[in-house]
Amino acid sequence: MPSTGSVRETLGAGHCHAMVLMVPSRSRLGPSTTPVHNPARAPAPPASVRAARQALSRPWHLAVLTGSDAGLVLPVPARGALGRADVLTDPAVSRRHLSLTTTAKAVTVADVGSANGTHVRRWFRWRRLGRRRVHCREGALLRVGDTVLELRRRPRDLTVPIPPERSRRRWVRTAVAASTFLLVIAAVIAMRTTGRGTYGMLAAAPMAMMAVMRLGSSIPGGGHGRYRRTGAGWVGGEPDAASMLLALAVSVSNRSVSTDDGPLTGWLGRRRRADLLELASGQCTALTGAGSAAAARWWVAQIAAGGRAHVSLVDRGYRLVWGRESGTRSAELLAASRTPPGRARTVRTAPSPAPDLSERWWETARELAGIVPARTPDGSAAPDRVLLEEVTGRVDRDGVGARWRRRLTQGGPDALPAVLGVRDADAVNADLVADGPHALMAGTTGSGKSEMLTSWLLQLALDLPPARLALVLVDYKGGAAFGPLARLPHTAGVLTDLDPAATGRALASLEAEVRRRERLLARVGAKDVASMDRTQAPPRLVVAVDEFATLATQHPDVLECLVRVAAQGRSLGIHLILATQRPTGVISPAIRANTTLRVCLRVLDAGDSRDVLGHEGAAALGPRPGRVLVAGTDGDHGAAQAPWCGPADRLEALITEVRAAARSTSSPWRPWAAPLPASLSAREAAELGPATGPAEGLVLAGTDHPDEQRLGHWRWPVDRPLAVIGSPGSGRTTAALAAACAAMDAQRAVSLCLAGTAPPWLTALDRGLGTVVGPEDPRRLVRLWSLAAAGRLAGELLVVDDVDAMAAAVDEVLGPGEGQNLLELLVRTAPATGTGLVLTAPLSMAGARWASRIGLRLVLGAPQPAQASVAGLPRGVVTGSAPGRGVVIDGAVEAERALSVQVVTPCAPREATARSAHRLVAIPRTVTPLAGTWAVGGDDARPLPVPRGCVLVVGPPGSGRTTALAALKRCLHENPDEPVLAIDDLDLAEAVVLSRVERALHSGRIVLASATTERVVGTYRGPLATLRERGDLVVLWPALGPASQVAGRSLRAVTDPRAPTHPGRGVLVSRGDTVPIQIAADATAAAT
Repeated sequence: MPSTGSVRETLGAGHCHAMVLMVPSRSRLGPSTTPVHNPARAPAPPASVRAARQALSRPWHLAVLTGSDAGLVLPVPARGALGRADVLTDPAVSRRHLSLTTTAKAVTVADVGSANGTHVRRWFRWRRLGRRRVHCREGALLRVGDTVLELRRRPRDLTVPIPPERSRRRWVRTAVAASTFLLVIAAVIAMRTTGRGTYGMLAAAPMAMMAVMRLGSSIPGGGHGRYRRTGAGWVGGEPDAASMLLALAVSVSNRSVSTDDGPLTGWLGRRRRADLLELASGQCTALTGAGSAAAARWWVAQIAAGGRAHVSLVDRGYRLVWGRESGTRSAELLAASRTPPGRARTVRTAPSPAPDLSERWWETARELAGIVPARTPDGSAAPDRVLLEEVTGRVDRDGVGARWRRRLTQGGPDALPAVLGVRDADAVNADLVADGPHALMAGTTGSGKSEMLTSWLLQLALDLPPARLALVLVDYKGGAAFGPLARLPHTAGVLTDLDPAATGRALASLEAEVRRRERLLARVGAKDVASMDRTQAPPRLVVAVDEFATLATQHPDVLECLVRVAAQGRSLGIHLILATQRPTGVISPAIRANTTLRVCLRVLDAGDSRDVLGHEGAAALGPRPGRVLVAGTDGDHGAAQAPWCGPADRLEALITEVRAAARSTSSPWRPWAAPLPASLSAREAAELGPATGPAEGLVLAGTDHPDEQRLGHWRWPVDRPLAVIGSPGSGRTTAALAAACAAMDAQRAVSLCLAGTAPPWLTALDRGLGTVVGPEDPRRLVRLWSLAAAGRLAGELLVVDDVDAMAAAVDEVLGPGEGQNLLELLVRTAPATGTGLVLTAPLSMAGARWASRIGLRLVLGAPQPAQASVAGLPRGVVTGSAPGRGVVIDGAVEAERALSVQVVTPCAPREATARSAHRLVAIPRTVTPLAGTWAVGGDDARPLPVPRGCVLVVGPPGSGRTTALAALKRCLHENPDEPVLAIDDLDLAEAVVLSRVERALHSGRIVLASATTERVVGTYRGPLATLRERGDLVVLWPALGPASQVAGRSLRAVTDPRAPTHPGRGVLVSRGDTVPIQIAADATAAAT
């Protein structure tokens, strides 16, 4: 006889209808009676369910193997007929198709004149019955129409097998295999040796193997093969839907659930280990693939038939609840052909091929197992969706304004009521004033937590005007959780992890607000805000925190501050709403003691529900977003559906109406001062509020005092050096220029060291502005710093922008590390010499030696804690991220004394500075040979006087010695009273010429001579040595060769490293002074 699987493979699928009828043997029916409709009675079960239950009481039944009715069972009466009716729905089956007569050992079958006939499977082919009777035994296959039926006896065992633990017999097999291997080795040794010991060991080996096998048979789990082959649900290893249906019908009488707390196991298809699925408590597994629905149904049917769990329908899957009453376990099995649901924790591909289950079989199995849609924990069904306007009424600007005016005229303290859910057409109300003052909310991802928090806050805004209610929203997940609520006129601010400075300011202001309210209560003698007169009572303040678990783990100081505010604000009209996805482990005793109102949406872990509500009800809520349980209000509320504001465009429209209504009311109240402007002038900063710093100081910034809930301005004492530390783009140069402009307004001359180009309006000033130099002119930069260190800039202000670039340029002139040394000297001597000093540098230089000597710092561009730590800010202090937003610190101060500032923008001085400034002029590359001009140089780059005496010009070849000698000779010849002897290349002259020079020197004549640097440094006697000792030296290209040895001193400070080989560029050494010069020459000579 062919198996069920072979029949399914050879036959096509049946039709999609499903009805079956068991007709009594009597040819005519008696008069039918119409049942009386009784609404109190439960509806009659479907015919397929009744047929499955009747099959249990009959010795024989027919199992439908193919078609849309596959898996259903038909009870075989003692004598009767079968045809198309309520169970069998194949249209090719006649109303009366075949007759059946049962005996103890067989069933007699005969066709009763059907349209398509009846066939029986005999010897691997179908034979038509006709009207003759055929005796069929168990397992016979009948084909009626397009449906194949199998004749079966009632099973003796309808227990659905449970997958056993992994068999221990494999270890026994391993031991036997090892013993056999050792026996073979012993046999080989015995054949090669003749010792009695070896043969004795070989003789004892079989007895040892028998003992091992005997011991293995007694080990639990090893004596019944791989899987248990008896029971319902399978024929061999293939799923059998009909016997599973009978097993479900048997389990109807016993709905109790197993008290086993272990995981649920079952097969997703065939009885093989690859198709096993284990579902533990708290797990949410999704099956994917074409057969995911059938595999999930087959697995759930096994669990339900075995009475191992209560099964209910949820969105796209099933929920299973089992275990002891004191420790209920729950899990979910989901099915999705493509993308798994977002709440799935694990995903698995459904096995192939999947069980062949018809829709009618699953409908019957669901009815037998009592699998119905999941309901709320208290058994009542909440609405699927509740729109916000269904509980608040229509929202428009006129209605909102009228409601606000009505609340203000009612008198009495302000309340904060809101509808948190709707259940059985009843609203679940909560009042933060009466039921709070603080609330705790929890809900997993996809539970609708953010939407519920949005609707809650919007209801509060609809009930009170902005002058009586302020919202502070805290979202440390990027700031997107509250969405458009930031546009509400009630919203004082949205605090995020993206702007730690704004968060710190808000927290300091909240603590200041607590102190202000305490002083207010003490002044009027009231115990709380509710007992005060409305005209004197401060507005309500609600702080809503989304995902406070992130604060607890990553920013505990922020959460600690909020909890401290909540503890102190119980009677002060300050309310806190804390929301999170996973409350386990983050609800501290302080939070638990201060949050009496508890709101919990669906959570995945029963422990989360217990932490919030005290019971596990929230873990059993359905997956529909918005299902919520509320504790802490009057009455024992069951699960409800939270109001929903609607899609994004509708929420925007609601907020727009609230904003429009707020235009006709008084200005909103804020718990802190207005934020500092992003841009302000010195005059505007002075008008913000009282000054911090000496009255004679320069106005450099507007200040924010959140602990005093006010603004002010900061004055910099010029007698103290100021370090401006900041990241690129933070406004360091702007702060430096602002200090320069303020100094010139205060009649103080200014010198600038700028890496970039100075503003045109600044360089156009005739008076008050001294040297403007950058790293492109290192020699002049060194000269300016040296003058300042020597006290030559007393009473002036020196501004050095980008200290790191300037110090590197100084190193080019003086040598490696000398820039930092000169800078440190400048910082140390500036206060004593009366020189004002402003230095700007990147954050990385905050620990430099020169920076450690400056106690007064302005830190910009350090919005992250890591940057603030590098800048040396106190713990917990950060700057704003906008340009010019920073913090002023004075030495090692505490965080409470750090001053938040906004740097003023630089502007042209209102009046010219009367005091002239020390200005260093750049030496030009070319000098026109005018009358009396042989060279220009010095600090002001003016023509130098002609030396009165002998001059020796030294330099390498090509440096312009001949041109310099000619320029000197030209200027000296303009005075005919002084005879001049000029000798070019004296180091190469003959003895006669040298003798002539010696006589001229002895007689006091002026001698002009030139020589190479190398020859001069190696000459110790003769005219060259005499000229080197007595006359002035013009050293060309002093950066090359032994120029410093010729001059007898270091020439690095007057050397231009950016033009070391420019023709005519050199140094005049005269009477102990060194002056940088450029020799005058016409264009042709310079080019040459």
